Amino acid sequence: MNLLSFLLGGPQRTLYTFSSVMPDLAHTFPELHALHAELSRHLDQNLPPDLACEKAVQAWQSGLVDLTLMFCDRAAGQMDLLKAIALNRQGHPHAALEVLKGQEGALSLVHQGSSLWQLGELEEALDLTQQGLDQARKERNGTGIISAVCILGEVLLDLGQHKQAVVTLAEAFKVAEMMGQEADPYALAITAEAHTRWGHPRKAQATVEKVFSRTRPFEMAHVRAQISLGAIEPAALEQARRVVEALGWGFWQKRLQSRA
Repeated sequence: MNLLSFLLGGPQRTLYTFSSVMPDLAHTFPELHALHAELSRHLDQNLPPDLACEKAVQAWQSGLVDLTLMFCDRAAGQMDLLKAIALNRQGHPHAALEVLKGQEGALSLVHQGSSLWQLGELEEALDLTQQGLDQARKERNGTGIISAVCILGEVLLDLGQHKQAVVTLAEAFKVAEMMGQEADPYALAITAEAHTRWGHPRKAQATVEKVFSRTRPFEMAHVRAQISLGAIEPAALEQARRVVEALGWGFWQKRLQSRA
């Protein structure tokens, strides 16, 4: 299984929130509530690692970060990179860093940078993510380049460097074009916020609409676009809050609290 094909967010299991997301999930996303129940039944079985990998991917692509982590634990170490990314999304950057210590390659460096960004260590995050980007370029790893550029964009926004964020994120679009793919929706979502801060709200809104047209409400790019739109339309932030609370995305819950 190629983990890189679907990326683009050990520790004790008590870190994982499970039942706490269920009531909000049932109300916000009834279809995901049903999927959550279906996938959860597999946890009562003696899953072979390959099937655990498959279910981890399915859970992740559906925004179910709690189940993603549980299936990763059953995958005999094959999904540790995804586990770290999921821990970051759940708001456990220290635990993610512990997992990433055993990983090599560009994406490990990039997501260590993401952990440091969450911890507010912005200069260190910038440096480590840049190292990941440099390595991804050497590896000709398109997914790694796009992931790195997205994290760099987030860090640069937090540093108040919105113009540099736009310039940096442009590489994600160039790489996607070279790979014969559409522009990465998460990169578009971050770019929208950069445009807003740069004083181009119409461009930001047009960019957000592109993301909405290509993503589902429980996908990270869609939520990130809502957050970007929130600077122009506050109601979009409320929608984003409902989603991250329902899905148990702890980092983004904390992030949105600071924007209240």
